[in-house]
Amino acid sequence: MGTLPSGAAGEVPILTPDQVRPGMVGFGKTVFRGTKIDTFRVEIVDVMRNVFGPKEDVILARLSGGPLEKTGVIAGMSGSPVYIDGKLIGAVAYAWGFSKEPICGITPISDMLATLNRAPGPSPLPSDRGRLSGPAEGSSESSRMDYGSEGVRPVAVPLSASGFAPRAVEQMRADLTPYGFLPVQGGGGTDTTLAAGPLEPGAALGVQLVRGDLSLTGIGTLTYRDGGRVVAFGHPMLYGGRSSFPMTSAHIYGVIPSQLISFKLGVASAVQGSIVEDRASGIVGVVGRAASMVPVEVAVRSDARTQAYRFEMIRHPDLTPILARGTLLSALISAEKLGGDMTTRTRSVIRMEGYPDICLENAYSGAQALGLTVLDLVKPLDALMDNPFLSAPVREVRFEVAVDESLHTASVEGLRLPRGRFRPGEAIPFEVALRPFHGGEQVVSGRVTLPPYVPAGPLVVRAGGAQALEKIEVKRAPGRYAPKDFAHLLELISQAERNDDLIVEVASQERGVTVHGEELPSPPSSVLSILRMSRQTGGVDRVEGAVLARVRIRTAFVLVGGQQTTVTVERE
Repeated sequence: MGTLPSGAAGEVPILTPDQVRPGMVGFGKTVFRGTKIDTFRVEIVDVMRNVFGPKEDVILARLSGGPLEKTGVIAGMSGSPVYIDGKLIGAVAYAWGFSKEPICGITPISDMLATLNRAPGPSPLPSDRGRLSGPAEGSSESSRMDYGSEGVRPVAVPLSASGFAPRAVEQMRADLTPYGFLPVQGGGGTDTTLAAGPLEPGAALGVQLVRGDLSLTGIGTLTYRDGGRVVAFGHPMLYGGRSSFPMTSAHIYGVIPSQLISFKLGVASAVQGSIVEDRASGIVGVVGRAASMVPVEVAVRSDARTQAYRFEMIRHPDLTPILARGTLLSALISAEKLGGDMTTRTRSVIRMEGYPDICLENAYSGAQALGLTVLDLVKPLDALMDNPFLSAPVREVRFEVAVDESLHTASVEGLRLPRGRFRPGEAIPFEVALRPFHGGEQVVSGRVTLPPYVPAGPLVVRAGGAQALEKIEVKRAPGRYAPKDFAHLLELISQAERNDDLIVEVASQERGVTVHGEELPSPPSSVLSILRMSRQTGGVDRVEGAVLARVRIRTAFVLVGGQQTTVTVERE
């Protein structure tokens, strides 16, 4: 038997797994309602050795008391401390899918102390944060997150969603369940009017993924406190290692019994500090430390009104884009409507430390405009957060969406040229026929100029919207869209085409190459021969043709489809 120093009540004795025997009876602490810490009965079944790896033991126990006979092990009980003869043995942390009895796995307190006593590192700010990641597919950690199986799994962490539309919660449930979260429609956001209750063993503990006008808070239980440090959950939250997530007190409205997973319905009350470690045996928080978050603002405009939403999200390569999609979708649904025919015009600004701002504008129209708006607005943030080059130094994000409840689409139906033969350096006049939805034909005129070095022979002239020509472009030069470094990634993101631009381009059929993302159009045949004979892989990709000239003309429509024709270049 050992002892733990306690920040509030002297020394707390402990029992290790070797000292625990089947049939021992003790009690656990958790909150079933409000902030009052209740107790429940714990009977030891046995000790399972090396469950998740060498020396990773789990204490098997049967729970009873309170609502547990009806609910089974409750999502939100993660971290509930368990005592035998007044000695702390560990925390409720694991359960079995579809179990008929409230049987749980207890993480030994000795394992949790090893996490608590790790040397504290600096907060993972944007410039120095190590990559955080969810469980790798196929790993033992991934299998422990399978909530649809009958095997052992971490007790789910209920995510109380406030300000989120039901459709967004449903989508986030599909995205976040593999990480061990259970998104539930909650309310109240961060309610600072509620009594926080003492931050002590058995108290409800919140971990916020989103806070502000929209709130998403994971609910668990505090296991042990040592002065200004706490350890909780008894299992990982995201396997993130060194972390920076807001830590709060939590108020529990009640327990919702369910045949699948019963859960605590709660809300964050007062911010207490920051989660700084996220390890296999639990999470560690530091009281009074501020978490590093990504500030986000969403502005939604229509003829009727303008709505603005402000919130912050955690920094995580996988979860930040998921959370951004959920919050943006909820803001659009709340401000306007769920779906149907509409046109949106968007502007996004991503500000970063040490790099220029990324500013993008676009337009979407049709029955799927809402979904496309959300997906495309978040794509640049997704690429930045999950890039392989460095920790994305994102400082803040702003999304602006103007909504028009009518269609502004047009199909590209024709491309007309005055003749079929041109000389190098000559401008090619063109007329492109557009057919707006519920409208008559409109003609867009312009010129695209051939470069003076273009060789004699056939060329292709294409006209279309961004989506149609992007498919051709990616197939033509796939290597051009593989970023070689962070600066190249920023360049590719900033070059995204607009859906309401008519793009007219002239392309040759000559083959070229891309070398580490840089296109070399029409290289000498000797260079192509060397590249074909080379056994080296990576960095060099073949290009099918070269774009010689391109013009863009802004229209009032989101363009669909494209047309092309051929011309011949003649030299004197």
